[in-house]
Amino acid sequence: MEAIQNGEADYAVFPIENSSAGIVSENYDLMVEYNNYIVGEQIIRIDHALLGLPEADMDDITDIYSHPQALMQCSKYLESHRDWEKHSLKNTAMSAQKIKEDGKKNKVFGVNTEYDTAWKNGEIIFRNHPMDKVLKTLERHYHVVFEVKDNEILKSIITARFKDEQLPQVLEYLKLASGIQYAIHKPTVKDSGSGTSVVEISK
Repeated sequence: MEAIQNGEADYAVFPIENSSAGIVSENYDLMVEYNNYIVGEQIIRIDHALLGLPEADMDDITDIYSHPQALMQCSKYLESHRDWEKHSLKNTAMSAQKIKEDGKKNKVFGVNTEYDTAWKNGEIIFRNHPMDKVLKTLERHYHVVFEVKDNEILKSIITARFKDEQLPQVLEYLKLASGIQYAIHKPTVKDSGSGTSVVEISK
């Protein structure tokens, strides 16, 4: 946020809330402190994993390290392992570094692996996502607007992984996976100010 204000960066990406642990208060404080504003939103499903040394086994675990938000997001799972001692660190990278440096197989750290890194690799991942969330994600990624003619379409469940595909390729997959039909309407000269294509989705 400081880098943006100083003109050293154009954008920042950070989490502000999640469905299991609520708001990330530290980042709300940053938005109040700095005169920056939100220009986009991405909703991402979070899958966490326990990571440790190669020889570590689940029966060895006595301590788990992670960011406070990650620990809260996994609270239900961690409740079933009350003998594990939870330790909050500044971020998951620091947690991983500590596990490596300590070299003890009884210690692990919690991290969101697949979804946390997908955006860095130019990937879009859906795993049992309802079609309405899929379309919202694609709208943000491809800068288009979807017009759905039949709300039943939104109930379809999609599992897919896309990397560097063009929008028509993604739509072809959705067509095969859920039986939809689609039509891409390019902006006309009259409404070219927005430059946004409209994709009509129907059965």
